[in-house]
Amino acid sequence: MKLPANKYIYSKYSLLGMAVLLFILSFVFNKLYSNRSSIVQEVKLAEKYIRNQQKDFAFFCKDSSTINRILGLKETLAEFNQLASKKYGIFLYTKDEFGNIVMKFWNDQLVIPSSELLADDDGEYFSKQPNGWYYCIKETLKGYHLTGQLFSIAMVPIRSEFFITTDYLPQHFFYSSSADKRVKISEKITDFPVKTVSGKTLFYLDRKTALSIPYNDRKTILLRLGGILLLFLFIHLLAEAVFNKSRIGRAIGFLAIVLLIFRLATYYFPSLLNLRQFELFSPVIYGSNAIQ
Repeated sequence: MKLPANKYIYSKYSLLGMAVLLFILSFVFNKLYSNRSSIVQEVKLAEKYIRNQQKDFAFFCKDSSTINRILGLKETLAEFNQLASKKYGIFLYTKDEFGNIVMKFWNDQLVIPSSELLADDDGEYFSKQPNGWYYCIKETLKGYHLTGQLFSIAMVPIRSEFFITTDYLPQHFFYSSSADKRVKISEKITDFPVKTVSGKTLFYLDRKTALSIPYNDRKTILLRLGGILLLFLFIHLLAEAVFNKSRIGRAIGFLAIVLLIFRLATYYFPSLLNLRQFELFSPVIYGSNAIQ
């Protein structure tokens, strides 16, 4: 059953209206909310990551049976692999009555606690290491029959920073693969503190002000993608209407002209879609050789 002509035209232009509405909403949302809400979202992700590692380390410190097996060099291969697969470093130390500190166990080879951290009291610290920033937890373990003191340190990586940046030594946040596009660790107090479970402020995040490539948040991208799909559907239906009223050549010409105009608009006004933010549109991909 075919729709009446007026209803058919109305249905097409309603798609155009919805596409325009989605684009307007995406720009309004991006302008009013994204600058701040994107940082707030990054803070939530960072705190969730930190708290998960903090709770996991607290569980390890209470697992006396596993720690006893580690100290007695009797841990199983499965236990060792489980500890080695954790996203943060765990270190066990003993300290005798003369103050001599000996490392008894470690599960990470990327970093070791600094001498300052070994001398500090139990607590939570945000520390700069040669390969980046770490959230450090030091806790004395009691109830073990050892001469001296037993304590454990967790080294939770927050952001890697190297003197030389390469593909093998990237600078990035560990809690999110996209955080570096939007935020940075601030040396000053900002409105975006990252806190631990206990409520202690570890560090502050701030928005990156100078970005060579603008990035949109997920909601803005979804709104614009929905607008594009509706716009393409409208163009298709309009080309079909031209075909029904005329010859196929005019319909093809109309479709080609409209798509060319659309492509030129995205070329001269890249902020409409910010395609460069996607890896598919990176010059590394499309400009890597003559064929591409």
